[in-house]
Amino acid sequence: YYNLVFDSPALTSNLNMGFTNHTISGDITIANTNTGRWQLCGPVVDSSATLNILGDVIHTGGNFATTGTGNGNTTIIINHYGDIIATAGNFSISRGSQGGTGTTNWYLHNGSITMSNVTTQNSNVSGARFVFMGNEQNLTLSNMSYGGGGLPIRVDDGAIVNLGTSVIQGNGAFTVNDFGGINTAQDSGFVQNLLTTGTVTLSSLGNYGYNGSVAQVTDNLLPVNVNDLTIDNAAGVTLIGTVQVFGILNLLSGNLHLDGNNINIGPAGVLIETPGNTVTGLTGSISAMGDLSAGVPNNVGGLGVMVTSDGNVTGMMVIRSHSEATGNGNEGIFRQYFIDYLVDEDIPELAVSVRFYYDESELNSIPEANLRVFHSTDFGNNWVGIGGTVNTTDNYVELTNFNELFLNFTLADVNNPIPVELTSFSATTDGRSVKLDWITASEINNRGWNIERKYSE
Repeated sequence: YYNLVFDSPALTSNLNMGFTNHTISGDITIANTNTGRWQLCGPVVDSSATLNILGDVIHTGGNFATTGTGNGNTTIIINHYGDIIATAGNFSISRGSQGGTGTTNWYLHNGSITMSNVTTQNSNVSGARFVFMGNEQNLTLSNMSYGGGGLPIRVDDGAIVNLGTSVIQGNGAFTVNDFGGINTAQDSGFVQNLLTTGTVTLSSLGNYGYNGSVAQVTDNLLPVNVNDLTIDNAAGVTLIGTVQVFGILNLLSGNLHLDGNNINIGPAGVLIETPGNTVTGLTGSISAMGDLSAGVPNNVGGLGVMVTSDGNVTGMMVIRSHSEATGNGNEGIFRQYFIDYLVDEDIPELAVSVRFYYDESELNSIPEANLRVFHSTDFGNNWVGIGGTVNTTDNYVELTNFNELFLNFTLADVNNPIPVELTSFSATTDGRSVKLDWITASEINNRGWNIERKYSE
């Protein structure tokens, strides 16, 4: 067949087309079935049926189902490369139980589902479903009615389904498998989309996105562990709980506000921000851990500390927060870094080149050209200016031949420092003693110095 149109205003019983290993090269249009139902196939016990549909399925009236069979151990596969567009009547995945042992899978390889003013149901609750398996697809629902079994949906590996503001009700199961994904435009997240009373299963290796047009918040349906998390909402998204990202945390548009919550970037994960679209929030943090290989630049987790070391280091941890360091009546930018190491003995004394990146939205009214690196070794109580060279084009301040990459760092105004600005520091041995010499450019509100030493084993 090429295009297939079913328009039978006199139909009073169910009609099974008996398709088996057929291909419809164009569209299927169902216009009228009167009181009957038009069904694509009905295999006998212990058999299967496959139908390939290359065009759209357009349902403008009547009653339609893939099958109505009660035969057990039957396998029905629909390979569909177009869209489903249903605007009236009853459009259902299965109106037969298949004996409780059969399956019906309607595979949407590229297309989307749009249903409005439609009733949908499913008589094979455990075995029949629509399966999204393309790239980016849409599920758009409005003014729906649901019979028993509802609208069962599965999102497979590689598929991303835009739910928009659609609401799925009824009692059909909704499943996102590993590396499948869904996006929501609802202001309160997926919990507003997925109102089905059926089983909702969202994989901890799934991909999830927020792409609304008004401010959104995440919700308790977002798994604690995810593969990718995408923010594409200029109005911003607020996190309501801790989340670990094993793949990409991608900020295409809008900020992700931590609001006191924490994000961990997994071992192979990465944060990707675009100018003006960042992770932010005066409370909460984002963290990552990675290794340094000699001579190889590494921006651990994409958090904005690019380190090139002259040796190997295992287990460097970076924690980024977004409050300003303060002192001397002055403030730093809205970004701080805490750097630690998995094992104390791994704290490097290697020379490194390090770039501390920033976003221009974080400048806190500090002129970019005045930015310098400030270092704290007492967890942010006291800060020492250690210089650096600012690159206002690529938005970073760089230190070279630095060997104290440990504890707290921020960027602040060289002309309005937070409180102590160190210009030189040296240590020399004198017999069994160590002589320390340092020079400061300013010591405003500085209470003193704490000197610590470490015994070599």
